[in-house]
Amino acid sequence: MKKATKLCVIPFFIFSVSLLIGLLIINNYHNLRENEQRHLISDIVAAQAATIERHLSRTLSATYFLKSLLEINPEEMTHFDNYAANIIESLGGITNLQLAPNGIISNIYPLKGHEKALGHNLLVDDKHKEDAKLALSSKQLTLSGPFELIQGGMAIVGRNPVFLKGEDNAEQFWGFASVVIYLNDLLTTTGLDQLKDKGYYYQLSFNDNYSKSNYDLSESHRNTEPLSSMIKQAIKVPNGEWLLSMKPVVQTGQQVAITIQVLLALSISALMAYFSYVLLKQPLILKRLVIKKTEELNKLAFYDPLTDLCNRRLFNDLLKRMVTRIQRDGNQFALLYLDIDEFKRINDTLGHEAGDELLKIVGLRLSNALRKSDTVARLGGDEFCIILPDINTSTNAARVAEKIKEAIRPPVKLGEHEVRITISIGITLAPGDGLDATELLKNADLAMYSAKEKNRDCYQFFSPALNADMLEQIVLEQDLRQALERNEFTLHFQPQICLFTGEISGIEALVRWHHPDKGLLYPGGFIQQAEDSGLILPLGAWVLKQACRQLDQLNRPELTLSVNLSTRQLADPNLLQTIQFALTDSGIEPHRLELEITETALMEKMEQAIEILNKIKMLGVTIAIDDFGTGYSSLSQLKNLPVDILKIDREFIQDITTRADNAVITDVIISVGHKLGLTVVAEGIETKEQAAYLTAMGCDMAQGYFFNRPMDMAALQNLLKIQSEETAPSTSVVDG
Repeated sequence: MKKATKLCVIPFFIFSVSLLIGLLIINNYHNLRENEQRHLISDIVAAQAATIERHLSRTLSATYFLKSLLEINPEEMTHFDNYAANIIESLGGITNLQLAPNGIISNIYPLKGHEKALGHNLLVDDKHKEDAKLALSSKQLTLSGPFELIQGGMAIVGRNPVFLKGEDNAEQFWGFASVVIYLNDLLTTTGLDQLKDKGYYYQLSFNDNYSKSNYDLSESHRNTEPLSSMIKQAIKVPNGEWLLSMKPVVQTGQQVAITIQVLLALSISALMAYFSYVLLKQPLILKRLVIKKTEELNKLAFYDPLTDLCNRRLFNDLLKRMVTRIQRDGNQFALLYLDIDEFKRINDTLGHEAGDELLKIVGLRLSNALRKSDTVARLGGDEFCIILPDINTSTNAARVAEKIKEAIRPPVKLGEHEVRITISIGITLAPGDGLDATELLKNADLAMYSAKEKNRDCYQFFSPALNADMLEQIVLEQDLRQALERNEFTLHFQPQICLFTGEISGIEALVRWHHPDKGLLYPGGFIQQAEDSGLILPLGAWVLKQACRQLDQLNRPELTLSVNLSTRQLADPNLLQTIQFALTDSGIEPHRLELEITETALMEKMEQAIEILNKIKMLGVTIAIDDFGTGYSSLSQLKNLPVDILKIDREFIQDITTRADNAVITDVIISVGHKLGLTVVAEGIETKEQAAYLTAMGCDMAQGYFFNRPMDMAALQNLLKIQSEETAPSTSVVDG
């Protein structure tokens, strides 16, 4: 009886336990799958929302271009079609641009297909007047829609109210500058409409901050499950926010699979119970099953799912054990920290799938190149770590590093592309460099970054010098102080060329440092330290004084002198006295001195900058904005700045002959500058084609390596002498 009871109880117990374990495994599996899917959807939602936000920001910026042009000169809108065509070509994604003086649509580009909208009064129409009045009252760009246009089609419209100053300097409402974007075009351009085909629910809704209302813009399905279970991402838009919600479509096959898995668990449990009843050996089988599943869970917890290498958690544990081991046995080991060079560029260019494939290949090559006793781990991103036990000398560690470099070097096929990769390796040795796992990782990381600074594709051993960066900065600051006392600085000058005559009409002063140990240093090696330490103030005063003196020594009254002012100099309360002293000391006329302030410095504290620039202008000094074009917001504020010269940022000049957007932006800057009576200077010209292109655009002056590199005073004097002796050409320098 007892035996029969035992035979019944044990199989029943085994059946219950195995079924529970099976259900837990199924549950864990689907939880992991669901979490991975939620992470994936979160990434998709974030990427999709960012794409929509960038697209809207780019297309809506067209209204600011139109608004800026109207504020500068309302009559310029006689050329509306030309400006609109350039803007649409540069930005893309725009259905049409409109102007509505006094709320009545009078200009549309392109007009074809939209003729019915002409003459439409936005402030009267029931469908549009609330949105139009909101833009008018808030004086801000508003986004409305979607709604059906008079000319047909569902669209969203960005309306930017334009206010012009009248004769009494009071703002008067001029009308609206609008951009129209078909909703279908927006969904197609941003790829949102493709999500349904990929098996996702999505809903795009709009929360209006002013009307406190919420309504749907677009959705992939109707009568779906509650939105509360969806992943959501806010998208900032004018006068409110859009909300993008997503979740995967629950496939019928998934429910069937779960049912099959549960039935399979029941079947397995029944079979296990049956065989245990017959053979009384089921406990051993169950034990093996539990061990197997535990190993699978451990693999998920301690191994990288992409490369199957150790993850950071397991690696840290193994590193601590290795430290304990060498403390006990007296051995040594090496720790290598690896990073793939230019991985971000490859990942961004070829896509994340290609990046993941590259990480798998690198992990496999590392594993094949090392001993079985070595430990390879992926810490995250493109960072790998290796523990090399029983490495007694740095020479042995270096040999392994060379072996790793050779293993990584062969080309990698990623889809249709073949790429060559290199790695930077940092090496630290224990116990010589430390006996703390965290400290050793830090040492290897520092050494790896040092290898990156040495042109990459190399390895670098940790040394105490790598921890001495702060000391190096302190020494550099001390050297800067001594350099001022010892008069180790000198000035070089880069000529500025008049594009219409080809003659040198100005020079820009550039500081150089004759370091007693390091030789001639350029500003990139010390200016930031001077700015951070405050030494830029005495250094800037020295540059200003010496530049003015050397300009006077040239005895060329037609030449002007440009000197850069840093952000900290602009905030210096003694700046006016410094400028006045330099002018008085040298005896040059104030109008020959041009002070250059970067656009970034102006935008940081606009009101304070305008105040100090007005005071500088009262001295008779010329003001130039350097690196202009890096912020579109300055276009509309340009007329309020007391400046005389615009220097276009070299970023736009580099690709001006190959990129249409750079050419359009440069053309707009030159046009706006000339309409405001400003001289426009282009920086960084390196080719004849760039010079010719800018000349055709009407740019006034230029400087760059195509004309002259920066030179010392003797070379400048010789250049000016040669120019004086030569016969002046009859055409521009870029035409010859």
